Amino acid sequence: MKLQQEILLTLLTPIIILSIFSLGNHLRIVSDAKSVEQELINPLVKNLDYAEQISTTSTNLISLSSKRQTHEKNTSAKASPAYLAGLDELQRLIDLAKKDAAQTNKPFKEKILSALYDLENSVITLEQIPGDAATEEKLVQQANTLLQTLVEEVETIAARSEKERINSSASMLLGLPLLIILFLGIFFFVKKTIIQPIEDITLVIDQISRGNLKVKLKTPQRQDEIGKLARAFSRTLASLKLAVQRSGTPPLVPKDKKLQHAIKNTLKELMNLKNALDKGSLVTITNNEGTITYASKAFCELHEYRQEEILGKKHSIFKSGKHPSSFYTALWRTIFSGKTWHGDICNTTKTGKQHWLRTTIIPLKAENQTQGFMALRTLIDDLTPCQNKHPTTPAKQALTEGESQSET
Repeated sequence: MKLQQEILLTLLTPIIILSIFSLGNHLRIVSDAKSVEQELINPLVKNLDYAEQISTTSTNLISLSSKRQTHEKNTSAKASPAYLAGLDELQRLIDLAKKDAAQTNKPFKEKILSALYDLENSVITLEQIPGDAATEEKLVQQANTLLQTLVEEVETIAARSEKERINSSASMLLGLPLLIILFLGIFFFVKKTIIQPIEDITLVIDQISRGNLKVKLKTPQRQDEIGKLARAFSRTLASLKLAVQRSGTPPLVPKDKKLQHAIKNTLKELMNLKNALDKGSLVTITNNEGTITYASKAFCELHEYRQEEILGKKHSIFKSGKHPSSFYTALWRTIFSGKTWHGDICNTTKTGKQHWLRTTIIPLKAENQTQGFMALRTLIDDLTPCQNKHPTTPAKQALTEGESQSET
């Protein structure tokens, strides 16, 4: 189950990352679309306002014309003050519109400026030939064309921006289900091809550990590592069955349920004891060469090391310099003789702090052979502060003889 959860988490992590990235990308597109929309539309809206005023002023100008001719120009017509004031107002609006048009993007800028220059030429013509009907009609037509062009441009930009937002939203909404479907497909494929065969092998091993050698393992017809593992285990199981049949030896695990229960309880008690030692006691275990093979969590924390920094090292990494080499020689002589050693040792932490530890080192034996050593310690800084000169205990005095040997 743990493997299944780890694979599930492994597959789910990139899905979550991609989903967050997709959401962030969607928000960025929406934000960029709004920025572009504002950047393009705002100048056009100002020009649109001027275009509406130009169109209105041009229409009013025709009504102020004192005289028109349909087929020929009348150069003798005299313009009224209101007519001339209307032309001045048109020129002012055109100048303002040109100023704002210069701030728009290039595709719209050229089109708007071209229309404004045409309007300006018509205004100049009417200043020279007041009341010319053809020019007045042309002026009104140009003003209306400019107004219509600006309206269409604004609508086009707004529609394009809205389309980008819709496409981004649709992409995100469609992409997320596809990612989920892809994730589920990969997960079920992995579950079927990797997790399930491993679970089958685990169940068979569990049955064998309970003394059931009649169990059978389905050997998958596959050439990958899972198939090789299943076939190798099947061969091992067959060899075990054959060995049991030949020797007549019963399975290692007793069939007596009471005995099985007692064994489980004993193992549980040992595990609880190990956990208690690990968390609350300053314990290390070494091999015969003094290489540390186990260090309790409490010991690591006191000496400010991670466990992986201590394992494989010797106790000399904690050397404080407060003990002569003869001290360690006597210590080794005692424990190699199979006796338990008691005494106080000053250790140095990773950051240079020093602690006095009341220490007991016990030889670990198997078949009358020393396999390693276990050291149990108690912190005694409060009893004897760590100073340059530390009180010498009787145990220490007994260990100051001899020559230096390799330090633990």
